[in-house]
Amino acid sequence: MFTFDSTHVKFVPHGSLDEAVNTARSSAGLTGGYASPCVLFRQGSRTMIAGALPFKMVMERLISESAPEASTIEQVQAAHNRPEDTGHSEAIGDYIVENVTGKFILPPLTLNVSEEIVVHSVEYPDGEPPTKNGMLIIPMSAKIDITDGQHRRSGIAQAYRKLGREKQKLLDSSSVVVMVTCEADVAQVHQDFADCSRTKPLASSQLAVYDRRNPANALVIDLIDLIPLFSGKVDSTSAKLSKKSAAPFLTNQVRQVIKVLMTGGYGIGEIEFEEKAKADLKSGSSVEYTAKRDKYVEFLTAAFEAVPLLKEVSSMSPDLMKTRIPAFRDEGWVCLTATGLNMLARIGFEMMRENEPAWRDYVSRLSQVDWRRTAPIWQGNVVSDDGNRISTAHKAFRAGVEVLKAQIGWQSNVQEQEAPDGPDVEEPAIGAAA
Repeated sequence: MFTFDSTHVKFVPHGSLDEAVNTARSSAGLTGGYASPCVLFRQGSRTMIAGALPFKMVMERLISESAPEASTIEQVQAAHNRPEDTGHSEAIGDYIVENVTGKFILPPLTLNVSEEIVVHSVEYPDGEPPTKNGMLIIPMSAKIDITDGQHRRSGIAQAYRKLGREKQKLLDSSSVVVMVTCEADVAQVHQDFADCSRTKPLASSQLAVYDRRNPANALVIDLIDLIPLFSGKVDSTSAKLSKKSAAPFLTNQVRQVIKVLMTGGYGIGEIEFEEKAKADLKSGSSVEYTAKRDKYVEFLTAAFEAVPLLKEVSSMSPDLMKTRIPAFRDEGWVCLTATGLNMLARIGFEMMRENEPAWRDYVSRLSQVDWRRTAPIWQGNVVSDDGNRISTAHKAFRAGVEVLKAQIGWQSNVQEQEAPDGPDVEEPAIGAAA
């Protein structure tokens, strides 16, 4: 039988679901409470309740008791929630505002009953099923604690404040899934929060694949799809490439290429870069986006076709990649690294910035460049002093770009200004596992 440890939950059994529903609605109507369909289920030894609550109720009935910043351990233990990250809450609110007329998604909230609620459901004398339907009644005065989801609740509240009344009505019709525990012990509530956090967050490479709302991510997806060197050849789940990986590149490395094409370098921070992409490209379906994407695809495809090794990789079958890509990695080719890709992208950035009419002629000369790590042109700039590693430093990247421009006989007419360096790109070590 479904039982609850907490005295805050009153379970009312019925002979049928219709009887449970009708009784619950009648009771809620008489007392001014809120009646909502729910599902009773177990996780381990504990009975849980799942349902959905309207955004309005989330704002008005759910409470978060956050520990203050710089709390002592005693203060943290006494509070139900960690300190609120106002920036995180605001980002969720902005996300809802931006997508209120379209599609958006908020993960479920985990709640805990701290005041009396009533559950009407069916009683099965001959044995309970794994789950059963019921009706949850939340009294008018009841407040329910948030175990996990305080930032989502705050984000919903911020969205209401930022929207006009007409769009607020759209939120009035929106709901969020909730899972309700019934714990009286604050220590167990804390444990539940820690357990909710066990899910491994998405790697940034996977986030770039899944999140198309930002045009910067849409560019990553489209370039991988449209450029032969990337299509079917980019590892989108790993954080690093091992020596034996059959994939020549990571999704994050393609993202670095786009940073260089858009800004001239990869030192720009992620938040600043995404904001610039939104400002310049609007969305992944705008005219501005399509025009910029097509230019990038045209330049990179021509550049990769001009470099013999990259042209070979572009047409390589998956089976052949399993042996040839690790072999190329051992041999050491500047063009088959993030640094090499970024150098090519920087050439594209400069040529597109200056509307170079003969860019195809210059790009064709990339075929004459010696891209081997041992080539004298790379010593002292892109290649480390011991000759065993492609340097990831910004200074080396900039020096390599100048070498490449000299090799193809092209020079920019723009006086460059020093830009602040961000994190260096990551490369697997030559001769060691990454």
